Amino acid sequence: MIPYTNRPPENPSGHGLDLVRTPPAKKLVAAFTTPELIGCATHFYGGRTVPCSGDDCAAHADGVPWRWHGYVGAYNPAIDYHFLFEMTAQAAEPIVNWFDQYGTLRGAQFTAVRHGQRANGRVKIQVKSLDLIKYPIPDAPDVPRLLAVIWNLPDRAIENAGKVKGTRAVALNPDTVADLNRQAALESLRDESRPRTTVPGNGSTAHR
Repeated sequence: MIPYTNRPPENPSGHGLDLVRTPPAKKLVAAFTTPELIGCATHFYGGRTVPCSGDDCAAHADGVPWRWHGYVGAYNPAIDYHFLFEMTAQAAEPIVNWFDQYGTLRGAQFTAVRHGQRANGRVKIQVKSLDLIKYPIPDAPDVPRLLAVIWNLPDRAIENAGKVKGTRAVALNPDTVADLNRQAALESLRDESRPRTTVPGNGSTAHR
């Protein structure tokens, strides 16, 4: 029997927050709703971004190159829009610096723009304080759980702590970002068609 209803589901998107990247033609301005940056190694595989799950990762076994992506909850009070913001490691450096200085991202405002207003232009992010009395923000989302739904991971992929198995959910420090940048330079010299058998180590990922 088909379970027909007379109303659409309260959450038709399935995961509650849209996944947003920096647009090419205009700046993106929002406030952080999460206290820290969370990220992991990812592959572009099967026409979409998927997390690298380590030894059992099909994309990794097929030699598909990987890079680190970071995620934060973000809120635009002007249009009452709460979303999940995605960035590469290089773009994340100002965010990491802010976290290291103040111990949290929540409540700060960031502006993200693409160099040259190109779809593949490098993203530049600036962070500053925000008046939370004037611009209140919603509660922080559970980013790992949202990503698990977006990536269509099974329930067993989410541990009790809310972390996604096989990913490295970390708040990066400046030294780690520098290592990521050096790793990216090395990766660009490699033959991307050559199969890779190693799993990226802690903090060692490639990015655009």
